[in-house]
Amino acid sequence: MKSSTLKTYIAVHTWVGLVAGFALFIAFYAGAITVFTKRTAHADQFRRRGAQGGQRRRGARDDAAAI
Repeated sequence: MKSSTLKTYIAVHTWVGLVAGFALFIAFYAGAITVFTKRTAHADQFRRRGAQGGQRRRGARDDAAAI
């Protein structure tokens, strides 16, 4: 195999790997956002309600203190 052909294959392999890796990164990042959208929306809603002084749920500590 010629040296120039080998260098071309190495360059093509490098660029294909970088492009494919970047595409996979975008796909996995978008997938993670899609999977956790419901949880982050719920956490954001909980934070907003807490910041507005909404009712706080009673926990086991509150029940024990009431006795």
